[in-house]
Amino acid sequence: MQNKFIKAIRKGFMWYMHHGLRVIWANVFGFFVHVRYMLLIRKDKQAYVRYKGNVERWNSVIDDNELAEYIKNVYQYKWDGPKGLFDHNNFPIEFFTDFGDCDDVGHYICQKLKSMYGKDLEYCKTRGYAELSAKPAFWHYDCVYKFKGQDEYILFNYGRRNRGKSIEELDRTMEKIYASSYKINELVSWPCEWM
Repeated sequence: MQNKFIKAIRKGFMWYMHHGLRVIWANVFGFFVHVRYMLLIRKDKQAYVRYKGNVERWNSVIDDNELAEYIKNVYQYKWDGPKGLFDHNNFPIEFFTDFGDCDDVGHYICQKLKSMYGKDLEYCKTRGYAELSAKPAFWHYDCVYKFKGQDEYILFNYGRRNRGKSIEELDRTMEKIYASSYKINELVSWPCEWM
């Protein structure tokens, strides 16, 4: 009983951090970053070409196989500040110029899947994962989706598509994926409704 209570407290804290504090920080900081990128692509021809090229490639993706290839071959991970200190939701101009971190990938993957498959999707949400007692502390976001009429959920982890009969099964898959890099006992996870 105590373990369930502690887990509920931890999950509530993570939800509050994500849906409360991070939203305020992300929007305030993200505004200034957005302005910076607007000025950058007006001044820097290479940045503008990079942005336009990435947007064109992204727009040409027509299914989740091509989406996986795009993320594997085109996308480059970029922290929001040193070690993600200034974590925020990347506007398209920032994402397609220099890309972003895991929450940005999860968000853009979900958007793209919804635009490609629409009503054929039964479920599609960014999912947050955290283990603050890990060394170092672990935070991660990914996209989880499910097609109507299919009996499996898919976790889109940087282009690798892990499959499971339930979201909880995918949560355990995440623990296994990152167990060697982090000392993870039990991940706390939550759907990111607003992303």
